[in-house]
Amino acid sequence: MARFPLGATGLTVLVPEAEPIVAGPRSRYDVAAQFGMPAHVTVLYPWLPRETLGTGDLEAVSSLARATASFESVLARTARFPRTLWLEPTPADPFRVLTEAVARRWPQAQPYDGEFETVVPHLTVAHEQPEEVLTAVAAEVSTLLPVTFWATALVLHEFDGVRWVERDRFAFGGSSED
Repeated sequence: MARFPLGATGLTVLVPEAEPIVAGPRSRYDVAAQFGMPAHVTVLYPWLPRETLGTGDLEAVSSLARATASFESVLARTARFPRTLWLEPTPADPFRVLTEAVARRWPQAQPYDGEFETVVPHLTVAHEQPEEVLTAVAAEVSTLLPVTFWATALVLHEFDGVRWVERDRFAFGGSSED
């Protein structure tokens, strides 16, 4: 049985450059990856249920993305939450700013259902795992860091009952190098 509700949505920044390093551990230790979610930094999950999304919502996400310059980020170290190993994007502030902007626009959709007081941008590698697994995976991926990537778009994913599916991509408005 899926751990995600049918029609659940999330907004992410994809990190395909990290896939060669994290795909193996994520496929074993991250349920989102097991249901098709690629390597990413979450901007907001859960967002709006798919059945409530309207044209205005999609236009607002597009506008927010166009107002955001693309930016470079580096995954250089592992970090931990309880029972979770993740990679830390540096700088983290552009991700945090995006999350805050989306949460302001849709106050009914708070990051992680408001479960955490502080938003910590991250790329999950192993989730809900015992300490020995987190330690082994950290040793495995640490030797392959850093990974540099460009954040260029917000991506809307939807859980279709079987897999996470990319439903839309909203390009950032420009390069921070401009």
